[in-house]
Amino acid sequence: MKRALVIIGLLSLPFMPGREASASTGISSQNCAEVSMGPAEVVVTNAARERHQLGGWPETALGVLPDSGGFHRFVSVNPFGGTMTRPQANVVTRGTLADPLAGGVLSSTTVEKLPGGYEWAGGGPVFRDPDSGLVLQVLHLERYAHDRFYGELHLGRFDVATGRTTYLGPMVRPRVDMEAALSRGYNIDLGTSSLTLIDGYLHVYFSDASFDVAGNLAVTGLSTARAPLGEVIAAARSGTVSPWRKYHQGEWASPGIGGDAGDLQPGMPSAWAPNVIRAAEGGVIMVAAADDREIVMSSSPDGLTGWTPRIPLFRDPEYTNAYVTAVGTDDPSVAGRQFYVYNTQFLDKQPNLRNMQLVRHLITCTAGSATTTVPLIRHRFPDGRHRVTTTEVKSSGAYPEYGGIWGLYRTKHAGTAPLYGCREGTSGYFITRDVRCGGKDNALLNTEGWIHTTAPDVPSALLYRCRQAGGDSYVSIDPTCEGAGTASETLGHALWSPRVLFSRFASRDDHWETSGAVTTAYAREGSWYLEPARTAGTVPLYGCLTGTDHFVTRDAGCAGRTEGYIHTARPSEAYQAIYRCSWGPSRERFTSIRDDCEGAPGAVREALLGYVLPADAPFTMAAAS
Repeated sequence: MKRALVIIGLLSLPFMPGREASASTGISSQNCAEVSMGPAEVVVTNAARERHQLGGWPETALGVLPDSGGFHRFVSVNPFGGTMTRPQANVVTRGTLADPLAGGVLSSTTVEKLPGGYEWAGGGPVFRDPDSGLVLQVLHLERYAHDRFYGELHLGRFDVATGRTTYLGPMVRPRVDMEAALSRGYNIDLGTSSLTLIDGYLHVYFSDASFDVAGNLAVTGLSTARAPLGEVIAAARSGTVSPWRKYHQGEWASPGIGGDAGDLQPGMPSAWAPNVIRAAEGGVIMVAAADDREIVMSSSPDGLTGWTPRIPLFRDPEYTNAYVTAVGTDDPSVAGRQFYVYNTQFLDKQPNLRNMQLVRHLITCTAGSATTTVPLIRHRFPDGRHRVTTTEVKSSGAYPEYGGIWGLYRTKHAGTAPLYGCREGTSGYFITRDVRCGGKDNALLNTEGWIHTTAPDVPSALLYRCRQAGGDSYVSIDPTCEGAGTASETLGHALWSPRVLFSRFASRDDHWETSGAVTTAYAREGSWYLEPARTAGTVPLYGCLTGTDHFVTRDAGCAGRTEGYIHTARPSEAYQAIYRCSWGPSRERFTSIRDDCEGAPGAVREALLGYVLPADAPFTMAAAS
């Protein structure tokens, strides 16, 4: 996980720097029927978009092409970046998976050779032919009538060197006639599909529309059309498009332009703007918008049959979420055991192209994964509210609270069930075993981990989800919720250790290392484990205050609180040395696991305090028992 920089005056101290998810072993689509969803990471802020004059970008799914030096090129539409007659522009940026704008905007151009009659035209997902190197781009085109719009899928040829897209021709039009649909007040939207190579054919995915026998609009859950890759490339070189065929009634005979389309996921709601990525060991994975709040996932061994039930990946009723893209951590077009799902998030309940950001979630396919563990921590905010989570909480004044340390598995383990992080309203965080988070009005944020459904034969604690009358939710080992609330759900048996969580907090002018509470000026940067009682090879670690400077020491003379007990020698390779450093004119003291005191100019290493276990190390029950 990427960790933020710590700001002390004008100095940046990177605390235990994180890293990008690395390329992982391959996985088949069927092994991705169960996943862990990471929390949202903002990769392009609204302010960053405005600095680059990218109002409304990205307004389609992303096209992602590898570039040099670990960078990628990102392609999508800025609806305000074109001309008076064609306001939409295809924008190409250069950046990393963590920051698609890191290298700036490379180009902003309108689609060339576009035919008349279309009021909206832009491109998103791209496909690079592995043999010729030619790059194709899916174009979303719209025609307007009766104050409604009618969407179609067309194909373009993308020039990586210039960022320009040349129009080639149509691939897919809906079954329903444009005039008939729009005159009855219907919008017809195919979204902007990905281009997915399966067994020598390029596929696009969409939800098709037609009128049923009663004259009502009927929409498929998911449909597809395809064309042989060789024919598509040959036609593109000639500046045109080869015929595409929709899959219908078990055959590929239906024309892509207005033909009937079969429903690959009958009985399911429309998968809006589906984005389909190949799985490294076979099959495909689809991500799509279930509605304007929720993103879902499904997988298939062949892109046609055997689709798994749709898994909710995340949902946030406070925002509008759209334009979903699945991106591999190594090859953007292939999902390994881990991959990212990006989407545009409007920072209002209704779409506002002037107030939006780009976010991503790390998705982990858990089947067959090695089982590791992660601490579950109960945090307390300055207003008394709580958040219990395995993710980072670094809000000012929030601190880890409560006796022992609980642990969950990162992936499914025998006899376990997943726990989900949820939110009610804007601040009512809670965890539950219900993936729906109690209803569509609540946000699904992430998978916290897996918890035992019955008591295991290792140290554990039975956890209850508690709720107070004011709406605050927290977790307790007390079925009476410590006399402050009511137990609304028995969550399961979490791993348990008596270790003490010892954290480093920072304000603008000071660091504060403690296992206790802090004031609102301080935000947590990271944590380690101390032992709760003296054992062989440990000594007390005291938290002290001189003036406004908080610091820790093994010297009892400061008459400070006992934070916990620290090892004087390294018990195992998992433990890290931790030092006390000082820096700046006031010689402000802070702790660090780096013997160079994190490179702070003029910093001095004052003492080796001892050895601690990092909080992100695998959860261990045996120590300090």
